[in-house]
Amino acid sequence: MNAGSTSFSLIVPAYNEAVRIGEPLVEMGAWLHAHCDRSEIIVVDDGSDDETCQVVRQTAPRLPVPLRLVRYQPNRGKGYALKVGFAAAAGDVLAFTDCDLSTSLDALPEFLGALERGADVAIGSRKILEATITRHQPILRETLGRIFTWIVRHVIADVSDATCGLKAFRRDAGVDLFAHSRIDDWSFDAEILRIARKRSYLITEIPVRWEDRDGTKVHLLRDGVSALIGIARILRNDRTGVYDQPLAIGPTTEESWGEPGLLTRRRSRRFYDSRQHEHLQAGEEDLYARKLVGRLVESLGIGPTDRVLELGAGFGRFTFPLLARCASVVAVDLSAVALEELVRVRDERAIPKTRIEPHCLDLDALEAGTLGERFDFVVGFFLLHHLADFQRSIATVAPLLSAGGRMGFLEPNRRNPLFLAQVAACRDMSWAEERGMFLLSEKGVLDAYRDAGLEQTTSERCGFFPPQIFNRVGFARRLEGRLEVSRLLYPLLPFLLLTARARLSPESGSSGA
Repeated sequence: MNAGSTSFSLIVPAYNEAVRIGEPLVEMGAWLHAHCDRSEIIVVDDGSDDETCQVVRQTAPRLPVPLRLVRYQPNRGKGYALKVGFAAAAGDVLAFTDCDLSTSLDALPEFLGALERGADVAIGSRKILEATITRHQPILRETLGRIFTWIVRHVIADVSDATCGLKAFRRDAGVDLFAHSRIDDWSFDAEILRIARKRSYLITEIPVRWEDRDGTKVHLLRDGVSALIGIARILRNDRTGVYDQPLAIGPTTEESWGEPGLLTRRRSRRFYDSRQHEHLQAGEEDLYARKLVGRLVESLGIGPTDRVLELGAGFGRFTFPLLARCASVVAVDLSAVALEELVRVRDERAIPKTRIEPHCLDLDALEAGTLGERFDFVVGFFLLHHLADFQRSIATVAPLLSAGGRMGFLEPNRRNPLFLAQVAACRDMSWAEERGMFLLSEKGVLDAYRDAGLEQTTSERCGFFPPQIFNRVGFARRLEGRLEVSRLLYPLLPFLLLTARARLSPESGSSGA
């Protein structure tokens, strides 16, 4: 594991940092560009009420590496900002640093080397041999910091410097630790180290070069008391088993600059690979999936002799009902884990391999001919809001349609408030994975169709009850049809069905054969 070959996510929490964040971001981008082939910077805005986000937006185009800005309200604290950042990050190595770069990034190759040699967590230290402090903190702050470190070392975790602002993690360790953290304020460092010890993660300390910078948000009395309370909470949480259960994060919004490339594709792949996702598994009696497939099939006009390309097929929840309405399905997904399950179910049901062909591919890399002849139909279920750039993806796959072929996607309607309840209630869903629904709009998809050269764009809304009710309550299934035609409820129905058609001939600009 070295900086050149490892994908790297650098997470930067920020609260009211408009004055300080611009130039350090430029420095971070330059360092990552020089030392890492694949990297990203994630700035997490912790509910700022100044111009922090605007400064980030102005700075991002100057960077030679991708930058993502993740935002939420209200202010929660540095610990929560990092929880959000680690949930969003895509790298093999996840690190965080303070936005003022008080800790130099020059030691990062040593952090990576420590992780390569078997450490799970590498933390910077200003208190071990070879560490350098070029400008000390005021004496009172430094003294209180030493007291806090002494307490942490004796009751939380045996490290020399718990609060240094540069730490790096193997991906699995970092995601696990922050998913189980509870403390949002300055005590989060100690909490993460305590959970790491509890889970037997190997922690290594790395000497760093550190310089005190003006503009700190630390308030000595307030944060000193809060830190002591935090230590008490950590010990109590550990004793009562609180850290045995992960804690979901709330909704966020995201903006991005630069080519996301492999990092975003890895993050999308991990959507399936990280856990079972029981709500997406193929089921024999999934009436909910059958209905949604039926609506898309009827809207597009898919028939029993048609060849269909399904994007984001996953475990096959919608693939098998779709197959019952067409001749064959080519199922494309980024996740080999999900497609292996799809193949298992296909073979278990004795379905000929020629009727369902799985392909583990990145849809943004698809070209005409990659999957054989062009398709009569291209479809996707709840896919677009997971993509980094759905407009680009639609433009990429549009040439795969035959002349007059049709494309259709079923997506969540962001105006429906029940999606928030579903994400909160479903243990296999998370805000980090579903936040794209708040960025995807009906108009945005239809515009993307037209920009890709498609025509006859249409949209409609459908659905009402979640699958937990629809699959189990016959009355709900009968009632849903009536609710779908209610003029009052129609704008809030949970699903958008968005379709378009490829032009009929090359003379009219068709991308078909």
